[in-house]
Amino acid sequence: MPHPREPSHQDRTRLFLSASFPNATLFPNEQNHRHLSPPLHPTRRNVRLLLCLRSNPPTNQKRTTTASPPIPTQKTAPLPTGTASFQTIIEQSSGQRVLPLDSVCKPVLDAIEQAASATIEKFNRPTSPLIGMPRINEASRHFEDSLLEHLDAQPDLSCQIPHTREGKAQRSGYPDLMILHQPTGRTYYLDPKLYEAQSQSSSLRTFYYTPRQKTSKILKPAHHLLIGFAHDGKDGQWTFLSWSLVDLSQTTLTLKSEYNASNRDLYQESTIVRQSHKRPPLTLEP
Repeated sequence: MPHPREPSHQDRTRLFLSASFPNATLFPNEQNHRHLSPPLHPTRRNVRLLLCLRSNPPTNQKRTTTASPPIPTQKTAPLPTGTASFQTIIEQSSGQRVLPLDSVCKPVLDAIEQAASATIEKFNRPTSPLIGMPRINEASRHFEDSLLEHLDAQPDLSCQIPHTREGKAQRSGYPDLMILHQPTGRTYYLDPKLYEAQSQSSSLRTFYYTPRQKTSKILKPAHHLLIGFAHDGKDGQWTFLSWSLVDLSQTTLTLKSEYNASNRDLYQESTIVRQSHKRPPLTLEP
């Protein structure tokens, strides 16, 4: 019986390359292809092999694909320090655009005006639920609820407590209310504030914004509005004198542990877009 032929160097090379590159096709001594160099074995005949890697796997072999990596979350620029525009701070902290007011906003501004006037009238009644409250801060929730009720009753509007990124409705933190104008699909964030009328020119901080990730309520490009209700400062017997609607996209904030603005920053002629008639101060009869 003849002895089996010992594999040649070329055969062993083929076996090695076949095992190392299962999807490769070997063409010995083929022209017009790149050859392996230097020779595979210096003491044997110079056998050059062409290694041509196929771009496609064989038809009888399933293509294996790997899942594309998730699109990374858009990184926001570092937050500014010192004084910066409200628009810059919101856009860099939330990634959402701050939209300036335009003529399309008129129906929503009209609805806010009606709701604000009705709210002042309601809480100036002798039967106001605010009478006897020890602190004006406790009245803020009543103003939020009144505005929400009036705005949500409008046929083209929906108004609600904003949800966080985790999907939870949250009252604390900016903003307090979210309005959706259904015909245009635009979102408006509205933040009610109460302040004593004589403090309107004060430089003390009255507006605060703390950038957060999980509990952020700014999840859409939107118009940002603040509505301030001025009162006479008589604890437990407040009379609400006027309201002012502020376009926050035109406001600047100052960083002091958190972004803030004073009444003097907020209630400027250049930022107030609507305003009620001011009530004359009450005079006590002797």
